[in-house]
Amino acid sequence: MAALSATLIPLNDKLYKHFTHFTKAYWIGPKEFCFPKFGPQVINNLQHFKARDDDVCVVTFPKTGTTWVQEIVYLLMNDLDFEKANSIIRDTVFPYADSRDFAKIAKT
Repeated sequence: MAALSATLIPLNDKLYKHFTHFTKAYWIGPKEFCFPKFGPQVINNLQHFKARDDDVCVVTFPKTGTTWVQEIVYLLMNDLDFEKANSIIRDTVFPYADSRDFAKIAKT
């Protein structure tokens, strides 16, 4: 897979006036999608991710019950062990692919 180019957006760009929480942003790819400062790292992590045969991906639109579906999938994969389900941190079991910690969590 070819590497995507990332161009740092100059600090004087009007983008920063509208999105004041950005301290650094990049235009990435041929269609120049805007990503925050950790965008290139996320893209690199996704390009080098190797799925295992037993991986299960939960893919949903925002605000459509993602957490609920994750809970159901976790319980089905763990023999309905409710005590164990209540003791885990959901983001370590279902890491978000667009988070900067995805590569670290996905290795476990």
